[in-house]
Amino acid sequence: KSEDNKFRIFTWFVMSDDGTFRFFGALQMNNPNKLELYPFTDSFANMESPEDSTFTHKKWYGAVYYSIIPVNATKNNKPYYALLGWKGTSHKSTKKVIEVLSFDNGKPVFGLPVFFDKEKDKNSKVKKRVVFSYTSEVSMLLRYEKEKGNIVFDHLVAPNEKLKNMPSLYGPDLTYDAYTFKDGKWYLKDNVDLKNLPNGNDEDFLNPKAIVGGQGLGDY
Repeated sequence: KSEDNKFRIFTWFVMSDDGTFRFFGALQMNNPNKLELYPFTDSFANMESPEDSTFTHKKWYGAVYYSIIPVNATKNNKPYYALLGWKGTSHKSTKKVIEVLSFDNGKPVFGLPVFFDKEKDKNSKVKKRVVFSYTSEVSMLLRYEKEKGNIVFDHLVAPNEKLKNMPSLYGPDLTYDAYTFKDGKWYLKDNVDLKNLPNGNDEDFLNPKAIVGGQGLGDY
């Protein structure tokens, strides 16, 4: 559910016997007068250049979203939302995506040219969404640092020189990059310092020093 309580999104997937995935979803507007629901149609199989395209809910990239980031309007941009999502593709490879959701006459639209490789560079590549490909044998970090306003993620590399042109086999190299926010747009920044920020789920874990008797793991 969006922080401004304007809508909520439902997404899920079904895995086929051959290891491929089919994604399903819908967006429900917060309309007390009637049910205003927009079902998503997974059209990933027919997309040639998803990072350069804008889609409606009837032609959807397909992902399971786990974070909604509200972005306020600026002079040159209308308000939109950045969605972080996971997208399985096969037994061997998987993807994550930074999607952009905006509204045109009240209807959802996916994709906006707001992601730049470099700031103040006319030759910088502009993307309407960002797609990360990597091997399904590893996990990839993609999360929003609300305190800094950054979207941080693992830097993905090929396991060796021979596989440089096969991103579906990439994996993290223990360094991190980020998209930093400025004036309604996101700019790529390499090699950021990622600290272990507090997490809302931290309170669900036991403190090893708080064991009955006062002797925790830290005392040995």
